[in-house]
Amino acid sequence: MAYDVYTLDGFVIDIRDSGEFDKNITFFSKDAGIVNVKAISASKPTSKMRGFLIRFCYIDIDVVHGKTGYRLIRARSFDNGFLIHKKEAYFLLCRFQKLIMMLLPEGALHSGVFNIFHNLVKHLEKNIITDNDIGILFYKYALLVLRELGYRAHTDPNINFQEQKREYEFILYENGMRDVI
Repeated sequence: MAYDVYTLDGFVIDIRDSGEFDKNITFFSKDAGIVNVKAISASKPTSKMRGFLIRFCYIDIDVVHGKTGYRLIRARSFDNGFLIHKKEAYFLLCRFQKLIMMLLPEGALHSGVFNIFHNLVKHLEKNIITDNDIGILFYKYALLVLRELGYRAHTDPNINFQEQKREYEFILYENGMRDVI
């Protein structure tokens, strides 16, 4: 039986254990949106994919569509991916990932949101982030995502942190997404 192989590039935004050696991966791609992928035997010490499956790394994957969903057959990185060394940047991406997963259903194509997430990762890669920067960066990029998805979001980059936070919370309350805050 022949399978079609799909190649996707994007970010691993979540990894969960599934059994002793298997992993369930949530992958965010520009071409396919959010895709859930099963990685069979990815945690084994002999697995060649093990080193590439790190949260928030930019990688290239090959998947096949099976009976119950996508299955990972190969993972690779051309620039050694992206590994967050500072906990502040990691926690910022975790919070941003929760927002994206709440707003975008699985398989929803939205290249604009992907580009915003990619720009945030590049910013974090090139700059040192302090505790004070976390809120400012989160609300700035979150409002860009909300605006991209058609929510009423203030886009003036000169508004202060408190106004950004109020605008973000108001949009989520207004649209019944209180648990994202």
